[in-house]
Amino acid sequence: MTADDQAGASGPGARRRIHVWPALGAACLVVIVWIGLGWDTLTARYSYVGTRTEYYNLLVHGFLKGHLYLDVDPDPAAGRIIASLLDASYYKGHCYLYFGVTPAALILLPYAYLTGSDLDTRFIVVLSVALGFLFSLGIFRMAARDHGGRAGGAFDALATLALAFATAAPLLLTRSMFYEVPIAMGYALAMAGAFFTYRALSGRGATGAALALASLCMGLAVGCRPDLIVDVPIPAAAAVLIALRNQVTGRWGRSFASAVACALVPAGAVGIGLGVYNFERFGNPLEFGLAYSANEFIGNHHQLVSAAYLWPNLRWYYLTFPALSPFFPYVFPEQASFGPSGYVTGEAIHGQFPVFALTAFVFAAAILLRGNLRLERLRGFLGILGWMFASAFLLLCSIGVRADRYMVDFQPPLVLAIAILAAAVSASTGAPKLWRLSFGLLVAAAVAFNLFAALEEFSAFKYVRTGLYRRLEWIGNYPSYWLERAGILPTGPVEMKVVFPQGQKVGSAEPLLSVGTPERTDAIYANLLPPGGLVEIAASHHGDVGVATAPLPIEPGRVYTLKVDMGAFYPPLNHPYFERFNPTQAHAMKSRVRVEMDGVAVLNRRMNSFDAPPWTLEFGRNDITLTPAKTGFTGRVFGERRLAPPPPEPSVDRHGLWRIQCTFPRVSTGTGEPILAAGLPGRATLVYLKVLAADSVRFGLDEWATSAAQSAPIFARPGDIHLLEIIVGPLAANSWNTDGAINPERLQRLAGSLRIWLDGQLVWQTSLHAPFDALEAHTCLGSNSQGFSTAGSEYHGDMEPIPFSPSEAREFVLRNAAYSP
Repeated sequence: MTADDQAGASGPGARRRIHVWPALGAACLVVIVWIGLGWDTLTARYSYVGTRTEYYNLLVHGFLKGHLYLDVDPDPAAGRIIASLLDASYYKGHCYLYFGVTPAALILLPYAYLTGSDLDTRFIVVLSVALGFLFSLGIFRMAARDHGGRAGGAFDALATLALAFATAAPLLLTRSMFYEVPIAMGYALAMAGAFFTYRALSGRGATGAALALASLCMGLAVGCRPDLIVDVPIPAAAAVLIALRNQVTGRWGRSFASAVACALVPAGAVGIGLGVYNFERFGNPLEFGLAYSANEFIGNHHQLVSAAYLWPNLRWYYLTFPALSPFFPYVFPEQASFGPSGYVTGEAIHGQFPVFALTAFVFAAAILLRGNLRLERLRGFLGILGWMFASAFLLLCSIGVRADRYMVDFQPPLVLAIAILAAAVSASTGAPKLWRLSFGLLVAAAVAFNLFAALEEFSAFKYVRTGLYRRLEWIGNYPSYWLERAGILPTGPVEMKVVFPQGQKVGSAEPLLSVGTPERTDAIYANLLPPGGLVEIAASHHGDVGVATAPLPIEPGRVYTLKVDMGAFYPPLNHPYFERFNPTQAHAMKSRVRVEMDGVAVLNRRMNSFDAPPWTLEFGRNDITLTPAKTGFTGRVFGERRLAPPPPEPSVDRHGLWRIQCTFPRVSTGTGEPILAAGLPGRATLVYLKVLAADSVRFGLDEWATSAAQSAPIFARPGDIHLLEIIVGPLAANSWNTDGAINPERLQRLAGSLRIWLDGQLVWQTSLHAPFDALEAHTCLGSNSQGFSTAGSEYHGDMEPIPFSPSEAREFVLRNAAYSP
């Protein structure tokens, strides 16, 4: 043990560190496994056996069959890659994977060869993130022992948390597609290379072996992520540092050439292997397949690399403040909608502003206290970490696309450097207690930000592990519930005074208000219509279909009072706020937009809504999500105030029954005639009618993006008065299950079906596959407000609903329950 080792082992706080950081490190591993896998995945048999069709497993299937392309056929008729294989590479009739081969070669291929089954790729992501953390923690512990380790147990705990969760690696855990798999393993191998490099620099074990292992890991990392080639020279640079250091002391036991060979040969061997692999696939040892990939860059011939991308990427990765919300999971994507010419904005990102703040704080302290810091030989290794960060960062910032996951290529070395520097600052005599407290708060912010961003990323955790997410969401929304009860977080409609501008331009759309976070914004627009004196009030739900009024006459310059109520003004449905309402009332409140102008309702429709932070409400502007519409209202908006939430509307239970007196259209319009539509655009159900000839019609069912069905032709004279009776099985079964006179088994047979009776005869029965939303405000008779493509906007015959009396409803249900098709 060196003198520094002894000092670190026996210095103040050593006993506490022994108990604190190992236990906390183990807890961090548990959290990593919990986020990425969960108990169900760990114990499920399908995680380990069977055949899978993820890209990496398809690549392994190809290897086992003796070829290097994915074991899948492209579309031979089109002569191109099929749409479901987007982001693969298509070359000479085969599909290849341009993502790194290392995960398949090191883990999936041996596993498939030994077991005959495919391994769930989530295990690769979780294992890699865990190993990357452990290698980083190992470096930090070695550095602490080598340089006194006087920072204390509390600091060790903070550093452990930062190395586990502030690296951006948690954002890989909730999705394990071919995007995340190579990045996660590249992270593990890069940090393993840094670990063995530090061992060589610190004289632990055989220096040549440590350099060789570092070289091997760095080479394999390139097989995951080609941009990590910037790390390959690091073991050779370490060999040079060791040679220069020991040239003075005379302790260099091997020749310089031998050390450099250990640092270069393993990576070189891996490089030769990758070159042969690429040559056998594409005839070029340097071509990984990106030039043949089926993605927007290649397909649209965008410029992949440009200096013009550096500043936008830097700004989005580190300098843009995150979108925060009082509602779980609190962290949402930032504003990063537009880039320079040729830039493909791609997916939403969260960025890493909290890590930037932590970095700036630590580096500023290190500069101020540089005379008191005990860095000694750490300077060389800190330079290596700086190279690992800066080179990969600049390389990835120069490409015309960005994503959260790309940050894992460069942020872990930065966080490790921060931890080592902060330890030196904390152990110095000049660091005040206020600095330590501030450092702790910044680490906590960076850690919490990454954990919550991981739970929000792509909503993958929410939709894959729905039950667990809902429990976390319910608990996590209690703080905002208490703030709402205290009057700090307002809910309810808003009122404002509006003066519409004069001299409207054709197609001018100007925001009256907006609320939400970037990519999740709801807004009210004034569509100013020519030649003047007309306006259309439109409600917009970002990324979805909005709703609008008919053209309204206005007087430019006159003051109007607008009252707006929309679902975005209320908390999420899975929130204690809605304990005071029944489910029907809660859903109605979250999916309705209502606008009153001078006390008259001009818009009262259904529309999806986001869960918007109350503080994001803007009047007369939309700076949240940039759109082709103007960001500012050219008229005047003033006198804004929040109103108390209205009392819940009485809920109407239809019991799944509808009765309609109607005439069928005499002439076919070439499309469906809407009869009953329920739900929101994107998740709705439509029952429609088609006129086939002078004496026949056909009924149809359209379950949006789920299924569709049509009846056989039915004899019926258009123009005659008909009585339609519709029973929606799942609603009826749920509403009438307490009626003792109705056989429960027969009632349950209705649960998955829809039936249509025409003039007292059952003419069609079909299955329902999607939930049927029958809220009163969400159901339309004779109208297609949801925008189904299978029907026109309005029914062209006469239609009049005839409500069932309680006895008539019961008789109709009994009739259907007794009917045996």
